[in-house]
Order: sequence, then C-alpha cells, then structure tokens
Amino acid sequence: MNSVKFEKLVVPSLSSEFEDASKNDSLTSHKLVSLQYLNDLKQQLAFESELEVSVCSTVKQTSHLIVLLLQYDSNSDWSTSEHVKTTNHILQTFFLKHQVDSLQKLLSIEESESTFWKIPILAFKFFQSKVGKDKLDCNPAACHACTKIVLNTCGRKVSSCFSMFLPFTLNNLDHYLPHYKLNGLDLLSHVLSNITSSELLFSGLSDVFYDVLHRLLYSNDPNVLEKLFPCMFLLLGKICRNPSYTEMFADWTKYDEVVMLILQHMRFESSARSQMAFIDAISTSVSVLNLAIGKHLRLLFKVLREYCDGSFVSSTEVILKSVLVLEKLIEVLNENIDEFSCEQILKCLFQLLLQHQNSTQIIDKCSRVLQLVSRWSQLGRDALRDLIADTETCTEVKVVVCQVV
Repeated sequence: MNSVKFEKLVVPSLSSEFEDASKNDSLTSHKLVSLQYLNDLKQQLAFESELEVSVCSTVKQTSHLIVLLLQYDSNSDWSTSEHVKTTNHILQTFFLKHQVDSLQKLLSIEESESTFWKIPILAFKFFQSKVGKDKLDCNPAACHACTKIVLNTCGRKVSSCFSMFLPFTLNNLDHYLPHYKLNGLDLLSHVLSNITSSELLFSGLSDVFYDVLHRLLYSNDPNVLEKLFPCMFLLLGKICRNPSYTEMFADWTKYDEVVMLILQHMRFESSARSQMAFIDAISTSVSVLNLAIGKHLRLLFKVLREYCDGSFVSSTEVILKSVLVLEKLIEVLNENIDEFSCEQILKCLFQLLLQHQNSTQIIDKCSRVLQLVSRWSQLGRDALRDLIADTETCTEVKVVVCQVV
C-alpha cells in the first residue's frame, strides 16, 4: 500500500479547537472518499494470495494500516455505520490471516514471538504529531485511534511503550474538556494496571501522576469522580507502602491526604452520583487503610451521621453503601472498637431505622450491622439492652433491636 492511498484514510484536521466537527465540510466529503477506499480495501483483502504483498508487505505498513482503520471503528462525525462494519470486517480478515484473535493479542505480541512486536510503537508514531497538547482538539480521529492503540496494548508490552504513551495520557488528563479528562483517566488506569511499582518509581513520574489526579479531586463532575477514585487508589497502591503496617499508623501519607479531602468534599456534595462516587471511595479507603483509618474516624463518623440523618442524602443506594461502610469499620476495628466508635455507629443505625421504617432493604442491612456491633463490643450489647429498656424508644426500633439481641 503506497503513501498516496494512505492519505485517503487520514481524517482531515479541524481548522481550530472550537470548530464543530459535525459541521465541518471537509469531514463530510471525506466520509464518501474514505468509505469507497475501505470497500476497495475489503475487496483487495478477499484475494488472500495478494494480501501480504499488496496490503501489508512490511511491519511498518501493517502498523500504519491498523492505526488508520482504528479511526473508523465506531460511529462519529467522520464515520458512519458502514465505515464501522467495513472496518471491522477488514480487521477480522487481517487477524485471521495472521492467526491472532483480537487487536489486543496483536498489539501485545512480545519481541521474541513475532516481527509484529513493533506494531504499537510504529502505529502510535504515525499519529504522534497530531495528538500533541496543542493539536489534540483539532484531531479527534487521531486521538481516538491512539487511544485504541494504548488501551489494547497489554502486559509487559506497556512498559516498553511507556515513554511514548505518557505525553498523550497527560495531555488528555490536563485538558479543560471533561471528555478528554475521562479519556486520560482510562489511559492512565490502563497503563498503571500493566506496569510494576518498580517501573513506575524508576520512571520518576509517580509524583507527576499524583499531582494531576490530586487536582481532579476538586472536580464536581460525577463522570470524572467515578473514574478518578479507582485510578487514584491504583496509583497509591503502586507508590505508597501498605498503610495497614503498624509502623505506618503515625505517618501522614498520600492515602491520608486523599481520604481527608474526600471527607471534606462529602459534607458539601448534593449530587446523588457524586455522593455515590465519594462513598465508594471511602469504602475502598476503609478496606485499604485497615486500622490506619483510625486517624480519620472523627470526621468520618461526622460525615456518615450527616448521610444517615437525611441532611444531604436522598438516594437509597448511597444510604445502603453508607451502611456497608459502617459494617466494614466494625470488621476492621473488631476487638479494638472503642466507646466513641460504638456510640457513633449506633447513632447512625438508629437514625436510619427511625427514618426508613418502611424500607425492608435498609432495615435488613442495619440489623446485620447491629449484630456485628453486638458480637464485637460489650459496650454495644449494653447499649442495645438499654435501648430496649428505654420506654421512649420507638416501637419499630425496639422490634429490630430485640431480634438482634
């Protein structure tokens, strides 16, 4: 395949970052040209004897062909359902010919396995000049194709491509538009999942990643928050010592910085989706920090009581997740549970029982946590018995407590 034919598949750049791609005349006319060429390519691939010579006679040509095709693998302003259908057919034909069953398998080939091991590097380089910080907005098709290359490169192969994928990932994370930030979070999560702690620390970029993600903690976009927290905890797991080690309890770590900031934001968040993202993050924090969560118990209980008394929360899912956090706290503290913690947990549960007497789901979850309190804490058992004896205790709450005790 010569360079002239390659040009027919390169999606034209937008004239500026503010241009509406759906109204770009060059993209509209390009749809017809690119679809015709894709159909021609599909017919050419049908002649298996000519496949290796005519279409991908070198690894470099193969790499360029793949990254160009990836521009059209989903509906967009520069592609239609016909583009997608034809592109997928071409890719599947290529995979079959070369005995790989997916793009991921092809891009993750090791150097010792095949000459195709260079494909991710050569494919990414083809569009590298189009996805720089100042050109990202003007080349959405190239950005999409490069994203597919990164997300389908797996295993040890990622470490060999790390320096090439890094600028593209950071450019997305630093972008002012939310959909680029979301893309950047996907990219960084994928990269972090496929490199070791040693490789990350040796790169000297762990603090760079942390600073970028830390800034995103101030976002009020629930879409960003939902992807941010898993990525942040994945990063912290790579760069921090296990916070559950006893000798770490007195140290203030990056884990503590993140948990403190999450708890502060939770007190002022009214969006149900954002609340869910925050409470999910706190649930993860309790599991990861183990007894080290004790540094945050006062603020944590204050937030949970606000979530349980109905001050901020209207979503049943958030309430149930809050009860799960209480359950995890008891399991983590178990015999170390003190009077303050026991009292705060009981207050949260009684508030929920009083306000949600008609919710079987919430009552069942609260009952389970009350059973744990009774099992691990003598203080908890005494408090529950006192509650039953108290003549002012609500009948509905007494019923639940009696079943527990």
